Amino acid sequence: MFVFGDDVVGYESTLANADLTSRAALNQAITYDIYIINPDGTKRSAFSEWATITKTERETYVYGIEDKGSDMDHNDVVIDLDPRNCLEVRVSVRPLEAAWHHQIGLAIYYEGELKTDVILWTDSHEAVGQDALINLSELDFNLNPVDIVEDGDGMSDDIDHDGLSTAEEVLYGTDPVHPDTDRDGYPDGIEIENGFDPREPAIKET
Repeated sequence: MFVFGDDVVGYESTLANADLTSRAALNQAITYDIYIINPDGTKRSAFSEWATITKTERETYVYGIEDKGSDMDHNDVVIDLDPRNCLEVRVSVRPLEAAWHHQIGLAIYYEGELKTDVILWTDSHEAVGQDALINLSELDFNLNPVDIVEDGDGMSDDIDHDGLSTAEEVLYGTDPVHPDTDRDGYPDGIEIENGFDPREPAIKET
């Protein structure tokens, strides 16, 4: 997995590498262009008059796309994009207002440079209720890969065997590759389970 880091705590905050990019900077530099391709081959990009983009309170995005242009209410195809996980982007399609069957694609730009352009679904009707995941760690953002996890998506793994998955390590700001982040002799998972901060040494009885 990629670690992005000067706005985080725990293991990531100990990485003294100027080339690492913070999550905030990464999110600001990435642009997501959701688009549809109509049966007649016409393309409707998110960054055109054919679409609207709404940011939600949960920091996710809703793309409303018009296909024929008969009413321009931008609800023929409505797509949710969730970029909150720094390792992946989740895309899902809401129930359709449109009769047409569209292709749905996603282009990802980093600082204006195209990094990937993929067709997520070939039929918008079949896409309803499904999720598409794009693994950002496989894209070249000129970042440093740290502790690449090869087993599955890596986030459910407990690679340091401390009782916390990698996803939980990210949540709590603990070291995903060392079982005792604060080096006090107690595994991170045990400290979380008993209400202690795994980033602060616990007081030991003598």
